[in-house]
Amino acid sequence: MNHKRFLFIITAGLCAILLWGCATPKWKTDEADRHLRMALAYMTSGQFNPALKELFEAEKLNPDNPRTHYAIGLIYMEKNMPSEAMKSLSRALELKPDYSEAHVSLGTIHYSMGRLDEAIASFNRALSNVLYETPGLAFYNLGRTYAKKQDNQMALRMYAEAIQRDRGGYIVPLVEFHIGMVRMGEGRCDKAVGHFQKAVELSPAYAEAHLRLGECQLRQGKRTEAAKSFETVIKQAPNTDFAARARETLKILSH
Repeated sequence: MNHKRFLFIITAGLCAILLWGCATPKWKTDEADRHLRMALAYMTSGQFNPALKELFEAEKLNPDNPRTHYAIGLIYMEKNMPSEAMKSLSRALELKPDYSEAHVSLGTIHYSMGRLDEAIASFNRALSNVLYETPGLAFYNLGRTYAKKQDNQMALRMYAEAIQRDRGGYIVPLVEFHIGMVRMGEGRCDKAVGHFQKAVELSPAYAEAHLRLGECQLRQGKRTEAAKSFETVIKQAPNTDFAARARETLKILSH
């Protein structure tokens, strides 16, 4: 999972982590909340093993807090342990059926496993909660899922909705990139270029967007602009597969 996106998900799903009430004795909830605070601090700094230890302690003290199970599920996702993540997220949803963030995370697991209809159902469940704070994220994931199903019309509709509903503009670069990918897949680089350009304007370090922009520019015969895009990829992400592709293409262009 992209680390910046992981931090966004944490913030969206756990910002009210200490506001969940239950019948557990106060001293236990207070102690569990202390462990949750520690876990959140570890998670936001990418220290997932210490975070998981804190969450297990919180779970022992207050096993019925859905946000604890949600957070455990996120860490399992980060560790590429989908089965364990699904169990934790499902438990969170048993405790709080309208937990939209958990529905979205569960949907992304279904998506990664190729269970596209299940993914769509999860994202739609997230959106059925009128109090869901970050619906743009669910619409973005719906767009990705419909694109994978090769339903480009629905994908573009979902992406447009994601941009409209993304209050803070956090995922707009991702959405613009994926709209560009749909258009590029249709052979419409004339339309894709604008979306890739928007993505890199909003997120200048977005290496894959620079790469795809260069590839589209090359298809349009704009060799100079394409070379600049590939050079940007190499400069910003020198040790990635994106940079390797950019270098290979630049070699071809130099002949």
